[in-house]
Parts: sequence; C-alpha cells; structure tokens
Amino acid sequence: MTLHSFKAGERIFARGDAGDELYLIRRGSVRIVLPLEDDKKHHLSTFSRGNFFGEMALLFEQKRTASARVPGYAELYSLDKASFDHATERYTDFVTQIRREAERRSSN
Repeated sequence: MTLHSFKAGERIFARGDAGDELYLIRRGSVRIVLPLEDDKKHHLSTFSRGNFFGEMALLFEQKRTASARVPGYAELYSLDKASFDHATERYTDFVTQIRREAERRSSN
C-alpha cells in the first residue's frame, strides 16, 4: 500500500478515470460526488477514517462513475490492482469483506 497526503479541496479521482486503485482512509474524510451539468454536483456519500472507497471500479474493472475530493487535509492508503489481486490469494477475509461491501453498495 502507498500512503498519500491530500490538501483541502484536492481531487483524488474524477468520473471517467481508470478504476485501478482502491483507497483506505487513514486520516480525514472524502466526499464522493456525481458531476452534473453546469458545474453542479450531487453528493453521494462521505467516508471518514477507517472506511474504504473506490473498490467498485477496481473489482468490476470499470471507469470511475463518480468523483472523489477531500474537504480538508486527508491521508489515504492506496492499493493498486496488481497488489489487490495478490492480496486476494493471501488475505481472503479482507478481500471477502471488500467484495461484500461492493455488492451492498451496488445494490443501493
């Protein structure tokens, strides 16, 4: 995993970006928004310390369907696709939990 620091207002990813990483929040929070017309945005969710996000695009090998920004300072761990695939072999409980959460989120 790689540790990243983000300043207030920084973008983590944008709708349409490659979904090749998932993120775990070490410090701060992350807002997930759906960009609309005329620079408007629809707030989908806010995640905070201990939560993860970005798993749906990673698991389903899709582009990002929403954008992610930090409202204040944040530290995030990222796990890329190759590392995630390797983890699926060693840490089955962790991966099972992520897959269940992705299924739950996609059904809402």
